[in-house]
Amino acid sequence: LFTVFSGVPFVVLYNLASGVMRALGDSRTPLIFLVLSALLNVGLDIVFLLNLHTGVWGAALATVISQAFCGLLSFAALQRSNADLFPCVKDLPPRKSLIKDLCLAGVPLGLESSLTGIGATLLSASINTLGSTVVASLTAGNKVLQVLNSPLSCFGVVMAIYVSQNLGARNFKRIYSGLRGAFCVCIVYSAVSFSFNQLFNRFALALFLPAGQTSVFAGAQQFLFWNTLFTFSSGFSGLLRCTLQGVGYSALAMMAGISEMLTRSVMSFTLIPCLGALGAYLANPIAWSVCAAFLAVVCIFVLPRVEQRVKPNTR
Repeated sequence: LFTVFSGVPFVVLYNLASGVMRALGDSRTPLIFLVLSALLNVGLDIVFLLNLHTGVWGAALATVISQAFCGLLSFAALQRSNADLFPCVKDLPPRKSLIKDLCLAGVPLGLESSLTGIGATLLSASINTLGSTVVASLTAGNKVLQVLNSPLSCFGVVMAIYVSQNLGARNFKRIYSGLRGAFCVCIVYSAVSFSFNQLFNRFALALFLPAGQTSVFAGAQQFLFWNTLFTFSSGFSGLLRCTLQGVGYSALAMMAGISEMLTRSVMSFTLIPCLGALGAYLANPIAWSVCAAFLAVVCIFVLPRVEQRVKPNTR
């Protein structure tokens, strides 16, 4: 942990540089640097663990070195392509109003992630009472689900950038058309994800579970069935949350995190004791659906008000 936390400045550096590049419309360069960093991490893991026998510390050091490589490379690329964005002496010290705006936008996002983690922790405490078979099923199923849902989370990040760019251009027609297109993509991807799960879940789970664990396989398959069936709820909540962030309402996006946390808390004390393993398998879909419904109501009221406040651009 000490070694990994020492690399946090490099993570911040990469997130800052990649965020600026994506805001400028370049999402390819951060991806290339991230892939190179991942390959470097794997290579260093092999060297440190297999050749130098450094143990856990070597794995952590490999992570920090790859993060430093990615962060410094991204920062250098941004400086080379957009040197005018970097501050000079006359820009120092930073203005208090800008710091306030950044904190108002950023702090709720951090709290939202923390709240989601708290809800997941409370849920895990209840799941642990169901026995090792259910825990193993959920662990394996979650690994496959993370792979299947990662495109949707990335799509949400893109949505935040898209909405904020068009808000700056005062073009709300493109925001609404983008939302409709994003919802269509989400529905199509959800159907593909569900179909993939139905056809190949046994092969995917075999990557994480040894042969012969029939009950664990069955539980993981049931978990994936319900969670991929409601993938669209996860996608909708992510798209709407990032839309609110894009128009500057990060606090309301944080409220969605609170609703998700409360839903998971209620389920951990009521649904799981009543339904057992099935309650644990349904926890994510219910939390996603409640969060998506909350965000849909908020967006119906917020987006028209933002549109009225911003002078439209008809070009």
